[in-house]
Amino acid sequence: MKHEKYHFCRQRGSRGSLLVVRHLMRFIVAFIMCMVLCAGVYAGNDPVTAKFKDKKGKRIAVLVKASSPVPGSVIFTLKLPAGVKLEKASPEPGKYDTNRGEVKWLLRGLSPGTHKIKLNFSKNVNSDDLQAEIRYLNSVTGKLSIFPVGK
Repeated sequence: MKHEKYHFCRQRGSRGSLLVVRHLMRFIVAFIMCMVLCAGVYAGNDPVTAKFKDKKGKRIAVLVKASSPVPGSVIFTLKLPAGVKLEKASPEPGKYDTNRGEVKWLLRGLSPGTHKIKLNFSKNVNSDDLQAEIRYLNSVTGKLSIFPVGK
């Protein structure tokens, strides 16, 4: 049936050619729009980013910024310098290995926007001495994304 439509268009001459050109232009515009939208996803527009809000002290906060599409869960890992202990955190961490100085949070159900993780340490620290990363399954690419927390 499709072929009959285009065959009919060919019989009508230039008017049929205009119809084919219109369909082709619609396809090209739709294709270009799709490429532009997909390019935004792959050009570094990460759905989750994090950075230290405070640079030094006993209290430091981490800002986690989520945008659509938000992953189902995000793992935030913090490696403490030698001799420093985490005394309190909000939200509470899921795992704290005091021997390794490693603290982990499983953040579920994040909504788009900025979320704060508040950290209280046993002594003053500099955010440059803290190692932290976020990881999540990117729902667009289907791959695990791992990013260091910005200083």
